Amino acid sequence: MREPFDIFIGGPMGGTQQDAHGLPFADHIQRLKAAVERAATEIVHENGAPNIKIYTPELDDSGMITSRVFGILDTAELGIMDVSAGSPSVMYELAMLHALGIPTIPVVMADKDGSPQSSFYLQGTYQAVVESFEEDVLFAKLMPMIKTVIFGDDAGMNPAANPMSEYYGLPLVEASASTGLATGYFHNFMRHILKANGGVFDFIEDEVFKMVVIRPRDLEEAEGLSQVVQRKLKSFDIDVELIGE
Repeated sequence: MREPFDIFIGGPMGGTQQDAHGLPFADHIQRLKAAVERAATEIVHENGAPNIKIYTPELDDSGMITSRVFGILDTAELGIMDVSAGSPSVMYELAMLHALGIPTIPVVMADKDGSPQSSFYLQGTYQAVVESFEEDVLFAKLMPMIKTVIFGDDAGMNPAANPMSEYYGLPLVEASASTGLATGYFHNFMRHILKANGGVFDFIEDEVFKMVVIRPRDLEEAEGLSQVVQRKLKSFDIDVELIGE
């Protein structure tokens, strides 16, 4: 585990809107910070490690959040995000954490029935559902969840899972790199090797009995190429197995 263990806490930074208990949403982030600091102190006291650093957004002289926030998000090991107000800025920061594959704990308010008042895309994700933003309530809820992220105590939960990563099969930033690598490999090498004339088919004789073609799902040009491969190989009575259909 890299030290220090960086935790980013995000939430609404201004405005006068209040939650169901009359607490301004802008005050949530300070309550969250106090609760997380208590949890960090106890975790370090109990385990002797890791060294935990806590970051919150900062406003510059003009009242704007500086670009420093993106740097903190990029290096954070955990993001704790107050999404109870539905702030577009907070959701943007949460989406960046999701794209980077960084574990997150969205904090949402419970309704009268105790169900989370979370957005559609956060339903079923690893999140903290609280009755209020009182420091003791936040501490009791977040303490075991933070320990799970740091030490992996709960095998049944995956704080890094999110709808974006589930769709792509891996964090978006890694999917983008993998797609670029695969696309370059296809266009610069495989496309020339497998072309109908002057490629591998000009050298096929009796020594080839079977060929396995692994076709990426999202490369449109590979769709037509796979049909060419099947047709050519079948003309040589060679069995073809396609993986990725």
